[in-house]
Amino acid sequence: MFDFLRRYGTTSIPAVWKYGKVRCIILDDLKYTEPDTYAFIKKRYPDYRDILFGGFVRDFCADMGENDKLIIVSHSTEFGLRYAKMTDDFIYYLKLWGLKRIGVLKFHCCHIGEREWLRVLGEKMLRDGISFSYISGPSSSGDKGQYIYDLKYGTSYTPGKYKIIKGDIKRDFKGTRYVMKNGIQVAPRAKNQPNQYRTVITG
Repeated sequence: MFDFLRRYGTTSIPAVWKYGKVRCIILDDLKYTEPDTYAFIKKRYPDYRDILFGGFVRDFCADMGENDKLIIVSHSTEFGLRYAKMTDDFIYYLKLWGLKRIGVLKFHCCHIGEREWLRVLGEKMLRDGISFSYISGPSSSGDKGQYIYDLKYGTSYTPGKYKIIKGDIKRDFKGTRYVMKNGIQVAPRAKNQPNQYRTVITG
């Protein structure tokens, strides 16, 4: 594994979320493929559910609101999550979990913000009546776009940039990156709009 602390410098310890509840959903097979990371996540986010291995999740997020943060842990690429490649698949999960309003939906998922997956997700959430203030995930390419759990130092971070998507709940979470001056504003997505953004080459 890359020594990210050596390559990119000491990371800052993330601020404690002081606005409301924090919950974590593990949407991957870390329990068996990365047991040390899995143990770290369970300790850091005790209010969690493991989707693949025994975590009952129906309505797990029904009592969450605009002060709260929901964290999604999954392997991913810039094209989607391992077990929810299409944004529609993830929207289905959100509805199953009973999510209707959320302050921050944060993806601990490598490269998920590098292209337009997060933007499309935000537009579809608004279209389907799921309100939010912010969605975020790592957006850099290469090593810096990865999401890291540093077990030695007890931190989790990405060494690169985040993409932040702003929704229909307008507010600032002071002391965090989630303030109105940051991010890309989205609106509800049209029902007949293509599922993905495409680059059009002319000339």
